[in-house]
Amino acid sequence: CSYILNKGDEEIAFKWKGFNDFSETFPFRANFKVNVEEKIKDYFSQYPDLLIRKAKFLGGINWKKEGNSDYAFLFWGLPKIPILLLLWKAVEDFSAEAKILFDTSAIRYLDAESLAVLAMILADKLTEKKMN
Repeated sequence: CSYILNKGDEEIAFKWKGFNDFSETFPFRANFKVNVEEKIKDYFSQYPDLLIRKAKFLGGINWKKEGNSDYAFLFWGLPKIPILLLLWKAVEDFSAEAKILFDTSAIRYLDAESLAVLAMILADKLTEKKMN
């Protein structure tokens, strides 16, 4: 696994890329969109403030340093693998949207499928009905 072989040599830049922006992710993009981003969007679009409670419960850090999203939370998928969740509320002509971003160094530690699985686990935890 690259995660073990690289021994943390790559510095975290806190520069973000969407899953689709990594060329290696091509075979996983459709499933990622449905099982991660759309799942999060569908769950929180009606009650976006619920995201604050769920994110904090799971150790998410409020990260209002990126873009123009309404909500931004940083999660640590693994040490050296930060995951940024952005959520935009629905307004007039625009529907709600959720986006998962990874640090640009993430692909040096994990392959595309492993990044997708980490994000799916996060989506599953965030959208669980109960918090325990």
